[in-house]
Amino acid sequence: MSPNDDELSALLNTHATRHRAGPGLQARVRSRILLAGLRGAAGSALSRAAGPDVLRWRGMAAGFILGVLATLVGVPWVQQIEQDRSAEAAVVASHVRSLGSGPLIEVASADRHTVKPWFQGRIDYAPPVADLADVGFPLLGGRVDTLAGTRVAGLAYTHRKHVINVFVWPDERVAVLRQAQIRGFNTLQWSNGRMGFRVISDLDAGELGRFGETLRARTAAP
Repeated sequence: MSPNDDELSALLNTHATRHRAGPGLQARVRSRILLAGLRGAAGSALSRAAGPDVLRWRGMAAGFILGVLATLVGVPWVQQIEQDRSAEAAVVASHVRSLGSGPLIEVASADRHTVKPWFQGRIDYAPPVADLADVGFPLLGGRVDTLAGTRVAGLAYTHRKHVINVFVWPDERVAVLRQAQIRGFNTLQWSNGRMGFRVISDLDAGELGRFGETLRARTAAP
């Protein structure tokens, strides 16, 4: 059964990441709107001189233009929702696995200068690693994990016996910090135009939010 309008709106508001349209897309949309206006004006003049056939042609043209615009704007949203759902499931599975069969960490150290170089040669990018012990979130270490078939950097922090998993990978988008609860776990996600971050823990939502804000500030893109 397909979702109704209210359910679809809720899905979009919860999962869709909004991105500013690039110059090319903006130009295409503006040109189509202008074309629709010109056709509408011409159709209006023709409809005064002609009959139902012209009105039918105008309706078909308007439907085509609206369809093109809906495709340009709507398809990326739907694709992003599906990608986010897949990523959420992978993050939860990896978090649970790390706490059970493991490994939670492959390099054990509270020193970011030990953890960050460890990733060299294991993944093809250098993940930012922050030391948050001064605000109550000491670093446990790092590992290479796999999310949806992609090798990513995994960092483990702790707070009052709660484990916080942080997954980091290259992401050129810019997205604000979002907080959600998935299967009882509290999660955070954001991207800074250079790296994307996914955070998951059974830690209280307020405490995890404080962790996320601090981590985001200390790993901000220059």
